[in-house]
Amino acid sequence: MDRKAVGLWRISVHRLLAGPEAHKSEVATLRTSKEPISSFKVVENGKNIIATSDSILTLGTTPSTNQSPLKALSYTWRDVECPEWISSFDVRVIREEMTPKRKKSEKHHRSARLDIVIGGLKGSLHVYDDLMRKLIRVEKKSNNKDAAPNFSSYQKHWHRNVVLSVKWSRDGNYVLSGGLETVLLIWQLESGSHTTLPHLGAPLEGIVVSPSGSSYAVRLADNSTMILSTAELKPTFSVAGIQQPTNINNQSQLPYVATVDAPEDSSQDRVSSRVLSVLPQNAAYLQTLNLRSAAQISKQALTRTKATDLNLGPESNTIEEPNVILMQISSGGDWLATVDEWTPPKRDLAVISSSDEQGKVEQGRRREIYLKFWSWNEESKVYELASRIDYPHGSAGSLLDQQNGILDLVFCPDSYSAATVGEDGVVKIWNAQPRYRHGTPVRDGKGKQLLDWKCRVNIPINSGTMTIPKYSKARLAYSADQSCLAVASTSPTSPWTVQILDPHLGTSTGGPYGPFTGPLYGLGILDQYLTILSDQLQVWNLVTERLVYSFALELDEGRLSTIPQLSLDTRQGTFAVALPEKGSTMMSAIIIFEPTNPKPIYYEQVPQVITALTTLHGSPGYIVVDSAAEIRTIVPSQSTTPAALALPTPPQTPSRSLADIYGNTDSVDTSNDQMVLDPPFQPGASHVEPHLGEDDVVVVTSEKLAETLDTGPAMPPVRELFERVARLFVGNQEG
Repeated sequence: MDRKAVGLWRISVHRLLAGPEAHKSEVATLRTSKEPISSFKVVENGKNIIATSDSILTLGTTPSTNQSPLKALSYTWRDVECPEWISSFDVRVIREEMTPKRKKSEKHHRSARLDIVIGGLKGSLHVYDDLMRKLIRVEKKSNNKDAAPNFSSYQKHWHRNVVLSVKWSRDGNYVLSGGLETVLLIWQLESGSHTTLPHLGAPLEGIVVSPSGSSYAVRLADNSTMILSTAELKPTFSVAGIQQPTNINNQSQLPYVATVDAPEDSSQDRVSSRVLSVLPQNAAYLQTLNLRSAAQISKQALTRTKATDLNLGPESNTIEEPNVILMQISSGGDWLATVDEWTPPKRDLAVISSSDEQGKVEQGRRREIYLKFWSWNEESKVYELASRIDYPHGSAGSLLDQQNGILDLVFCPDSYSAATVGEDGVVKIWNAQPRYRHGTPVRDGKGKQLLDWKCRVNIPINSGTMTIPKYSKARLAYSADQSCLAVASTSPTSPWTVQILDPHLGTSTGGPYGPFTGPLYGLGILDQYLTILSDQLQVWNLVTERLVYSFALELDEGRLSTIPQLSLDTRQGTFAVALPEKGSTMMSAIIIFEPTNPKPIYYEQVPQVITALTTLHGSPGYIVVDSAAEIRTIVPSQSTTPAALALPTPPQTPSRSLADIYGNTDSVDTSNDQMVLDPPFQPGASHVEPHLGEDDVVVVTSEKLAETLDTGPAMPPVRELFERVARLFVGNQEG
C-alpha cells in the first residue's frame, strides 16, 4: 500500500524475482482510492484482501493468485459501510473440509468463511460473521454489484475511547480488545460476558495470539511487550525498552527526555528517564533501567494519574493529569527531585471568565505547583517521596496572587543540596535536614535517619533593580567544587544574560555575561570556564572574564529535529554538544570539545534524532539516547574509533570545518587557530598498523582487546561491537 500522488492511494502487488534478475520486481496495481487507506490484511495466500478507509470496510477476492504475468491478476472489490470509523480490525479464516469428489470440481468450490471483528473510534466492537459469502448472496439476489449494502453486526461496548487493537482467539470463541484504558478485555461471544485484565500501565497498541493459543503477546504504548498465559492471565515474560515520548507536544519548550543520568555508585548501575504517555501527552511516570543489561528495574508514578480510573468529567471531558516539567537526579543516585504542575482547563473556568484574557489570569491563580524530593529505596527499587513543597516560589494564600512557576532545577554535586529558580526572579537553595517530631529524630524501620528538604537561602537575580520582571525562562548550573552557581535568565522585555552567584553567601560574584539572542539550550561550568549553548557556542574564562572562543550555529528554532543539548564531563575536562546535522531532518551530530581549544577532539554522526545527552558519572564518557530508544556510550579517549566513524586509512588533511556545518567561527583568545573539524575521529597515526600481506598474521594483545571491549557501563549495539573486534583482527589488510 502506498500513495502514488496527492489524493490517490493504491494497493499494489509485487513479485520478487530470483537469480540474475533478483534486483528486479514485477509490480501491478490492484486498487486505487481517493480516500486514505488506513490498514489492510491479506489472507488465504492472497485470495482475499481486507482494507479499511474511514468507516468503509473493503473486501477484495480473486479466484486464483497463480497468474503470470502479474498484470493478469484481478480482484473483485466490495464495500461495506460500518456504523463508526474503523480504528482496528482482525480477520478469522475458516476453511471447510471438502471431499475428494468436490475438490475435482471447481464449480462446487466455495470460498473460505471470513469472520471480521472491528474496533471503532467510539469504543465499540462490531462482529461480522461470514461476511464475504453474505455479500455474494446479496449480489446474486439483487443483480446489482455496485450496491454497498449495510450489513448488520452484533455489537459489544466497554471501552470509553478508541479501540486500538482487536484479535480473534484461535478457536474463534473469544475476541481480545485493548485501548487507552490500559485494560485487556477478553470477550466470550456466545454468552456476551467479558473478562478484564487491568493496570497494564500503558495503552494497548497490539495483540498477538500464539500459534498454540496458550499465550497472548501484548504490545504497549510505552515501548514494552508482555506475554500473558491464557489460562491464568498472568505475565510470564516482559521486555521494556526506554519509554520516551512517541509524540512531541508542540507547546513543550523542551521536547526531549528530561533527564537521563547515571549515579556515581557503579554497584547500582541505574539510569532514570522521564516517561511521556501517548495520551494524554503528560509526563507522569519514572522508569528506572539497568544500563548493563538494558532491563527495566521499576516504573512508578510521580503524580496522581488516571490511567485506569474513570478519567472523564460530568460533561465527558478528559480529566487532565499533572505534568512533570522538571526532573533531576543527584550524582550518587540517592535523591530525585521533580517539579510537577497542573492548570485547570479553560472550559472549567468559563463561568467566572468574561474573556480569554481573564481566563488566562484565572488559570494562573489556580495553577498547582509542587516541588518533590524522592529518596531511593534499595529494597523496593523505587524512589519514595520524602518531602513535598507546595508553591515553592509563590504564595497560595490568596486567589488574587499569580502563582510563580519553577523555571529550572539542579542538584549540587554533594547531593544534599539543590537549587531552583522561579518566575519571581529568585534563586532558592534547598538543603536536606534531619526530620524531627516533638524534638525527637524520626527514623525508619531500620533505624535510618529520615530527612526533610527546606529552603536555606533566597538569592534575587537582580537585587539592585527597583522593579523585578516576570521571568519566562531560566537555567542553572553548579560548578564541580560547589563554589559557583551560574544563573541564565530572560524576560519578555530583556534578552538572555548570565550571572555567577555564591550559593553559600547569597551574593553575586561575576557577570553579567551576554546578552544572548535566541533560545538558550545549555549552561555549564567546567573548572574556570563557563560554557553557554544558544544560537552560538561560547566559552568564557570566569577568572579573566574574557571570551575564550565562540562560533555561530545557524540553527532554525522552528525546524529543529534534534534539540541542541550540552553535557559536561568533569573527569576528563571536556564538554559535548548534540546538534542537528545541517541539511538533514533525521541525523544528528555529537561534538566533544575542550574548554581551552576550539578545535573538536571528537565528532560522530548519529543516524537518529538525539533525545538525551548526559555524562557517565561513574566513568569518563557520555550517554546518548536517540529516537529509536537505543542507548550508546561515547568514550573519546578509547583507542578504537566508533564503528560509524571508522576510516580504513589514516586521517588525511581536514576538508570540513565547523563553520561549513554550523556557521562562522570567531575565536578571541586563540585568534590564530583555524576552527577546523577533522574528518571522522581517529586517535592518531601512531595507532595505524602497517599494511599487511595476504600471508601475514595479525597479532592482537590481550590489553588491546580489553581496551577495544571497554565500552563503559552501557553495552553498544551488537553490530558496532562486532565491527570493532573485526577491525582489530583484520587490521589494514584492505589497506
